[in-house]
Amino acid sequence: MIGRLGLMPVSCFGLWLAWKWAYELYGAKSALASAAIWAFNPDLIAHGSLVGTDLPTAVAMFAATYLWWRFCDEGGRRKLLPILAAIAFAAAQLSKFTAMILAPMLACVAIYRIIDRTITVRRAAIGLVTCAAISWLAVNLTYGFRGSFKPVREYPFESKSMKSLTKVWPGSVPLFMPYEYVAGFDVQKYESEVGVPAFLLGDSYLGSRWYTIRSRWRASCRLG
Repeated sequence: MIGRLGLMPVSCFGLWLAWKWAYELYGAKSALASAAIWAFNPDLIAHGSLVGTDLPTAVAMFAATYLWWRFCDEGGRRKLLPILAAIAFAAAQLSKFTAMILAPMLACVAIYRIIDRTITVRRAAIGLVTCAAISWLAVNLTYGFRGSFKPVREYPFESKSMKSLTKVWPGSVPLFMPYEYVAGFDVQKYESEVGVPAFLLGDSYLGSRWYTIRSRWRASCRLG
């Protein structure tokens, strides 16, 4: 019960972010509609009362995207915004590996804003470097810098993706990330490559199937 209660404020913070961003873009009516969509979304209702990583990851990614948008939209004049965006970015990375997609997302937002001349290349670059540096420090501090400077050759990689990295990355050069963080990513890649065992309606199989998405959505509605 205590663990479930801990996720509810996170969900409420996500609702507030949806309201605030929509209000800044399109006004009060759109903000109310966005907040209502968040509040009555079956998936968010379900995960808002479960002890898991999905909701914190989604909210952290949402916060990082919003703060980075604010930074670029204001031409990079507020120096605190990239720091806050970096903190949210790091929180997302520590929640789930899915959040790695944030890196190209922030870069795309910066490129778009550079093209429409809202922000200069210099300020956008400084913001991206700030995000990368603070995120790297936050992740390593969380793991206590354990194994952060191990060379690549000391990693017993199992996934094809990470094994291919050893072919282009010099074996004596470290990865600069915590050992368990890199090993965890390798395990995730390996499972996605071989397919995780699943079971539905008396059928056991590897990987995922298109109709399981609908089944998960219905399960979320029932939990909600």
